[in-house]
Amino acid sequence: MASQSSTFLTTILLGCLTTGALGQTLAMAPLNKDGWIIQGDEQRCVVTQAVPDWGMVRLESSVRGQLTWLFTPYTPTANQRVVSFESHTPPWQHPTIIDPVQYRVQIREGHFVIEGNSAANLLDAINNGRMATLTYQSAGETRAVGAMPVGMPAVASDFQTCLAGLPAELPEPPSLAAARKKLEDELAAMAEPEAPEEEPPLLQPWTAKDTRVLSYALGEHTLDEMRKQQLFNMVADYLMAPASAKLAIITPNDEDSRIRREVVANYLTEQGMDATMLTVQIDPAQSGVRLKIVK
Repeated sequence: MASQSSTFLTTILLGCLTTGALGQTLAMAPLNKDGWIIQGDEQRCVVTQAVPDWGMVRLESSVRGQLTWLFTPYTPTANQRVVSFESHTPPWQHPTIIDPVQYRVQIREGHFVIEGNSAANLLDAINNGRMATLTYQSAGETRAVGAMPVGMPAVASDFQTCLAGLPAELPEPPSLAAARKKLEDELAAMAEPEAPEEEPPLLQPWTAKDTRVLSYALGEHTLDEMRKQQLFNMVADYLMAPASAKLAIITPNDEDSRIRREVVANYLTEQGMDATMLTVQIDPAQSGVRLKIVK
């Protein structure tokens, strides 16, 4: 189901996502619920998103509460330079009052690296449906790559569980223990210790608009461009919902309403959506056709 729906969305969204703010080509992962892959054990937790023809986006942690993002192109160059890195609302969602958020990026051995509180804040942003775009210059060209939020809710719970099982800190080599203790004693004598910085939450619950109404005049059954756009926005929200979610078509039980819900269902399946992910609900009080994500 995810691959069929992603084909439908990718076709429509391609025009929105092919260029970045400076007009350069934007590399991105396919829009499907399998976009993020998690691997982990008691020593490391890793979530990756492959970006075809560009490279890999990776989020990893070996110590509880410490996250690192790495954006790694397949062919890094020695003179790469960051232009900007920000999280923002994806083009398929309605604009919000939240302005784009800028992040500090380091370049290290061919990787674009985000660490510390910035890494935790970026995870929160992507888990809440925002995308991240890195714009940089390489070999005299301006390039851009996007980390997509689609699929992150499907792995968020497992990733949080993996993080909870990591050690609070990496084991210290015995040879450094004495030197560390001496340095700590000297620093303690020079100044009072600072209060520990409060860590931001690593994950936030995903939220999105989950209902839309298609209005019709009496006896009208067709899908005009505005209704098609409403359907498109509903499916975009649906792809960000948990994997078990379905899309409910809710109407009264009269003949006009029956025809309308058949038109809606047929259009969605013709565009590639799995019919088993659609469900019909009868509501005598409903006016028009209401679509709702059923979790």
